[in-house]
Amino acid sequence: MEVRKIKKQKRRVALLLHRWYPAYGGEQVYVEDLARGLVEAGYEVDILTSDSDGRLSKDEKSFEKIPEIRVKRFRGPYVLSAFFELLKCRQKYYASHAHSVPAAFAMKSASWLTRVPTVLTVHSSHIFAEKWTLKKVLHRVMTLETKYGQEISISEQFLKGKNVNDPVLVIPPGIDVEPYDEVKGERVAEAFSVLFVGDLRYDKGIDLLLKAAAKLVESSEFIQRKKDFVLHIVGEGSEEKSLKKLAEKLDLSKYVKFHGRLLDEALIKQYKSADLFVMPSRADSLALTLLEACAASLPILATDVGDHRKIVLDNTNGHTVHPGDVDELSYYLEHFALNPHLEQMGEASYSLVSQEYDWAQCLEKNLRVYESFASAVAPGEHFMPWELPRLFSGRRKFKSEYKGRKPLKFCFTLDVENSHEPELLPDFLERFSDFSSTQEMPSSIFVETELLDGLRDEFLGLSSGGHELALRSSEASWNATPERKKVLRDLKDYSKAGGWKNLKMFRPPFAASEEDLEIIHAAGFEYLPVSEDPMPHLKWKFIFPVGEAIEMNLANFLKMDDEELLNSINRLRAYQSEHGVDPFLIFKANSNDFISTPGIEHSSGENFSILSQKLAFLREHMDIEFHTLSKFCKTL
Repeated sequence: MEVRKIKKQKRRVALLLHRWYPAYGGEQVYVEDLARGLVEAGYEVDILTSDSDGRLSKDEKSFEKIPEIRVKRFRGPYVLSAFFELLKCRQKYYASHAHSVPAAFAMKSASWLTRVPTVLTVHSSHIFAEKWTLKKVLHRVMTLETKYGQEISISEQFLKGKNVNDPVLVIPPGIDVEPYDEVKGERVAEAFSVLFVGDLRYDKGIDLLLKAAAKLVESSEFIQRKKDFVLHIVGEGSEEKSLKKLAEKLDLSKYVKFHGRLLDEALIKQYKSADLFVMPSRADSLALTLLEACAASLPILATDVGDHRKIVLDNTNGHTVHPGDVDELSYYLEHFALNPHLEQMGEASYSLVSQEYDWAQCLEKNLRVYESFASAVAPGEHFMPWELPRLFSGRRKFKSEYKGRKPLKFCFTLDVENSHEPELLPDFLERFSDFSSTQEMPSSIFVETELLDGLRDEFLGLSSGGHELALRSSEASWNATPERKKVLRDLKDYSKAGGWKNLKMFRPPFAASEEDLEIIHAAGFEYLPVSEDPMPHLKWKFIFPVGEAIEMNLANFLKMDDEELLNSINRLRAYQSEHGVDPFLIFKANSNDFISTPGIEHSSGENFSILSQKLAFLREHMDIEFHTLSKFCKTL
C-alpha cells in the first residue's frame, strides 16, 4: 500500500550568524540551541553563515542532519551573500533573526525590500570598548542607531549605552543542566585545578590570568601547602601563540596546559574535573561559559564586567574582581586555593543556574517575540523591483470610480489576542462594545478558547449585543496538516461541550492555503480572507522601488488619508462589480491596535476615535451595511 506523504506547512525562520561551526563560541552555541528549540516548537530554520575552515565534530554534523534545519554556507563576501539570499527567499521567511553585526547589516538591508520582520540579539559588548575603532563605530550604528522589529540583548549592561533603542528586551542565555549531571569528573584532592574556557583573544584577559598564576606559584603560603597547581586553558583564537610564549616567559610551562578546542562530553568532563573557573575578561556581556561552569558546580572568579555580577555572587558562589587588576586576581586565586568551602560555593552555583538560567525560559521568551509578529498587522504581499514592469502594465485595468448604486457590505472583524495583561482585556472589550453600539456596527470577534473560558461573561455580553463570536487558533498549534485537523476537531467538540452556539467562523493564524480551506470546510467551519486593494501599490525604499498589496486592516486605514482610502475602496468595489459580485469589504482589526503594545507603533486607545472619523467619512460617500461574517455568507 502506498503511503501518502503529509505536506507540512510550517513557519520558516532565518537565523543569521557570520561565523559558524567549526568556529566555536557562545554565539554559536546559542544559535544551535535556539534552532533546536524552534524546531521543537514547530518552526523550520535556515542558518545563513559563512564557510569556515576546519572539520565539524560528530555532534555538529548530527545537528546539521536535522531535517527541519538547513545550514547555508556562503563562500563569497558574507554580507552580500546573505543579503541576496534573503531577497531570493523573501516569501519563505516568517522572520529573520541576526546574532552578529555583519549579519544584522545584511538582514536590515534586505528587510527594507522584503518587509520580513527582523530581530537582532546583541551578544557582544563592543559599544563599551575604551578606544574608538571601526568595529566600535559599526557596532554602535547597527545596535544603537538602527531600528528592528525587536532588539534583544543578552545582558542588562547594554541598556546603559547611549541612545539605546526602545524597547530592548533583555533575554539572558540559558543552559540545560542535565548533560552536566550525567558526566563525572576526575578531581584530585591534592591538586588545585583552575579552568578557563573561551576564545583566546585580548578582551578575554587570559594574559592577565597567566600573570596572576605566576604570582600564585611564587606565594610562600601557597608553596607551604604543597598543593599541585594546574591552569587548564580550553579554546582557540588569535592570541594562542602569544599566550604560549607568555607562559614560557613567566616560567609557567609545567603549570599551564593548553587543550585547544574541547566539545560535548570532553568539555563537560574538563569542567567537572576543575576546582575553580576563572573568567578574567577586560570586557564582556554575559559569558555563556559562566553558566556552563555553574552547571558543573564550580565556584567562579570573574571580573566585574557586563552582567557577571548577576552570575557571580560575592561570598556565595564566588568573587568578582576589578578588570585588569592582576594583583587582585592573584589574591583571590590564592584565596580559593586555600579555601576549604569550595564545594559549598559550587553547590550555590548549580542552584543559581538551574533556577534562574534554565534554557527553556530563554527559548520561551524568544518564541514570544516571534509570536508577536503573528499578532501584529500583516504587511501584505510585496514585490521585487524586477517584477515592476508587470505591475505597471497591470495597474491600468484598475479604476478608482465605482458607478453602481449598491451598498457596500462591510464586515468588521476583530482578532482578540491572549498576550495582553489579564486586567486590560475587560476594559478593552467594554470600550469596543460602546464603540460598536455607537456605530450601530455588529462584528465578528475571533477568540482563542482560553479567552472564551476566562472572559465568558464579557463575550456572552457581546454576543447578546449582536456580535458574532468566532474561533481562531494559535500559531504553535497550526503546523502540519494532521495537527490542523486535530485543532479543528477539538474546536468543534469545544463549542458543543461549552454551550457556545453558532461558532461557525474560523480564522487560522496566517493566510489559508487551498488545503487549509478544504480541512476547514470539512470540519464544518467557514473562512473568509481579509479584503485587499486589488491594485498593487508602488513605493520607494531608499533607491529601490517595491510593490505592495494593501490589506484592509486598521493599520493601513490609519496610514491613508481620506482621498487615498476612498480611492482604494472604490477600486475594490469596481473590481468586484466587473466580476459580477456585489461590493463588500472584510475589514480586520486587532486588539493590539487599541491596546498599547511594544513593537506595534500605531497601537493606541485613540484609534477608536480615529476609526470613527474614517467610518463617518465613508458614510458620506457611500451607503454602508454592516454585517457579521455569518450573515454575509448567507447573502452570497
